Formats: sequence, structure tokens, C-alpha cells
Amino acid sequence: KILDCGHPCKSLCYEDCDTECRFHGSIQLPCGHSVTGRCSSQLVCSQPCGQLLACGHKCAARCGQPCTVECQVLVVPTSLGDANENHCSHVQKVPCHLANDSDSERTSYKCTEKCNTSLPCGHKCTGTCFKCTEYDIHSSCQLACQRRLLCGHPCQGICGELCPPCKEKSDYRCPHMKSGLRCGEPPRACKEKCTWKCAHLRCSKKCGSACNRVACELPC
Repeated sequence: KILDCGHPCKSLCYEDCDTECRFHGSIQLPCGHSVTGRCSSQLVCSQPCGQLLACGHKCAARCGQPCTVECQVLVVPTSLGDANENHCSHVQKVPCHLANDSDSERTSYKCTEKCNTSLPCGHKCTGTCFKCTEYDIHSSCQLACQRRLLCGHPCQGICGELCPPCKEKSDYRCPHMKSGLRCGEPPRACKEKCTWKCAHLRCSKKCGSACNRVACELPC
């Protein structure tokens, strides 16, 4: 026998017919989509809805769920007016369901575009537009610094932060050291004899101390 759902009864001929269909497989739902499951189960369609809302955009819900009430597609308001309370240069986009609301209701939606104002360092501000304009202060620059330090090496820190000590190898060292220290490290006082000398005068102090040799004025 054929059950009300359209599938054949799985019981034997002398047995009472099934009250619930035992068919398991591809089931076509009233929406037109197909799902795999048991016919007697409460099957819910998980396909995208695809129905057009009153605004003309597609419903963002799943087919088996209630349709979207407030469309979230970002659009340019039909009448800009003074909707942009931050007075930025961007064309403010708002969720579709707010596009036709009054200005006072629409201004609660902030401009989320990048600020892109030129900072004193020369880089562009990467902060959010409404935060920069609302508080009248820009986010600190997060790009690589690359400023020249006193030692001559480029800074490896973040542009919006204080420059950290240089980690490059120093070009300055005494003759007794095999390799220079890092630029940002405090110098080590060399205990060897100073090598600063000429044919007439020489320094008598340790290499790490201030030399006591005066400028020689004799012919070379």
C-alpha cells in the first residue's frame, strides 16, 4: 500500500500498515529543495532562502527559518541630509532597513571606513573614521618605524611607539675587541693599554678610559 506521504508501506501484507513512514533517503520538501533523512522526521531545509524581501535584496536566512525582518545589506541612504554626524568625507553606508529612517535614528550607525588621514610620521592613519573624528585624536601608527637612529641604523620598532635600543652590531669598537657590541648595549670598559700614540707621545691610560695624550705639535 502507498502511505499518505507517497512512499510504500514497509510492513508485511498481513501486518498493520505503518503509522509512520520508515523510508530513509532523499526527501523533497514543500519548498522544492531536497534533504536526506527519514520521511517521518521533522526535516528542516538548510539551503539559503533566496526569497526576495520587500527592499529587493535576498533573504539572508536559511530556507527552513523565518525570513529576515531587518535587511543587513549595506546601502547608501536615499537622502543623505545630515546623517553623517561625524562630518567625514566618506559616503556613509547603513544597513538597508535603516536607509529610509529619519536622520536621528540613522545617525546611531557610525562610519566604519578607514580614516586614512596623513599622520605627522607620513603614514596613513589605520583607525576607524568615526573614532578618529568623534574623539578628535588618531590611532597611534602601527607600521614599521624605519627612522634613522643616532647610530645610523634604521629603527626596527613600531612607528607610533618610542624607538627601542638598536640591536644592530655597532661599527665602533677598540682594537682589542674582535667584534663590536650591539648599538643599544652599554659599552664595556676595555682594560688593555691604550694604543693611541705617535712617534713622540702616547697615552698612558687604559683603553676604556679618557686618553691623556695631548695633540702632538712636533713634525711628523
